[in-house]
Amino acid sequence: MKPILFHIGNYSVYSYGFMLGLAFVVCLFIGKLRFKEQKFSDDLVYDLLLIILLASLIGARAFFVFQHTELFNFNLFNIFEKINFFAIIPTCLLAVAMYYNTKSILPIIIAMVITIAIKYRKIIAVQLGSFYIFDFLFLGWIVYYAYRNYHHAKTKFLEQTKIKKIIHISFIILSFFIMSRFLHCYLYWEQYDWRMFAFWQSGLVFYGGFLLSFVCLIIYMYIKKLSFLKILDTCAFCLVIGLSIGRLGCYLTGCCYGQSCPDHTIFAVQFPANSIVSEEFHLRGINIQQLQKQYLPQKYQRYLPNFVILQALEQHMPADAYHHFFRPVYPTQIYSSLHAILIYFILLLFYPKRKYDGETACLLFVLYSAMRFIIETYRVEPFIGNTGLTIAQFVCIPIFIISTTIFLTNRITPFLQGIKNEKVFR
Repeated sequence: MKPILFHIGNYSVYSYGFMLGLAFVVCLFIGKLRFKEQKFSDDLVYDLLLIILLASLIGARAFFVFQHTELFNFNLFNIFEKINFFAIIPTCLLAVAMYYNTKSILPIIIAMVITIAIKYRKIIAVQLGSFYIFDFLFLGWIVYYAYRNYHHAKTKFLEQTKIKKIIHISFIILSFFIMSRFLHCYLYWEQYDWRMFAFWQSGLVFYGGFLLSFVCLIIYMYIKKLSFLKILDTCAFCLVIGLSIGRLGCYLTGCCYGQSCPDHTIFAVQFPANSIVSEEFHLRGINIQQLQKQYLPQKYQRYLPNFVILQALEQHMPADAYHHFFRPVYPTQIYSSLHAILIYFILLLFYPKRKYDGETACLLFVLYSAMRFIIETYRVEPFIGNTGLTIAQFVCIPIFIISTTIFLTNRITPFLQGIKNEKVFR
């Protein structure tokens, strides 16, 4: 386990965020190869991967926050508290810069992330009033893209029907209120809880990202009038590879861990005492300060943060007592990563034998939902009521039933029809 891979100055590079970035790069490479085989343009690859990246991060994080509402403060979203009307300027500029111009989205998002990171970490903290110097540089970056895209945006807007113009203007007005609230919270950063957005420190739920990505892809394909099923087959390969790499990030962070297992289990893993596994699972319901008094030397007998106490316990606790509290667990993150790689190779073998567009993706849903259901039985996750099922298992059941029905129906029906026709000819 290594939650922080390395440091760049005062900035910590988290293993989870690093693996997500690596997953995106690998998926981009595989996506370009697969899409080139299908004679799709490179621009389509970038658009699709950008949509999948953003939608999966937003959906996966939102699902996690929804599952663990007790961990977060939601006063950020209280738009009636206070807003900043100066946000009308960046809102209009963003609307012009990104209107029918998907190539501007990624550079603007990267610039925004860098700007927020600089403010959050107080790197190069040159302030001009309430703003940092990089806030103005970011605004200048938006002005540049708005200037480049102005004539294109104007032409595209005038081509729209009256109803679409009203919808687009309404969306800009809604964006203004969202941006107004964000600008106020940005200026008074320290007064609000931003942890719900810290996805790079772990806390993503696969099904949340998958469902939102699926919906966004359907909308994009409908607008662009593209073959959804054919592209979904190609995206299936990127999905499982990205999932496999992302699960390695879970392992390095210590999240998505399994239940305690017998010592002789060949794949048993013992996480450090100061890990998420220990604090949330092994020591759940146990007073850490009581362990501090019982097992630590005199120099540790004062107020200390939990992670410091846990680090000290690992060094000073007797081996038998340590093993009693900090048991080995099933490495379900590795199980998930390996099963995603296995699915990838199964899809590679199956893809040339597919009978129709969408069949490869359908097979992916069958295999993933079945294997995820099994892996969930080894994970530490809360049950839904008295069902004995976790949220992931609950989602797996309809996905498995629907995808299996579609897959088998389209495989068996032509076979039965062929037998029937053969009998007729006889």
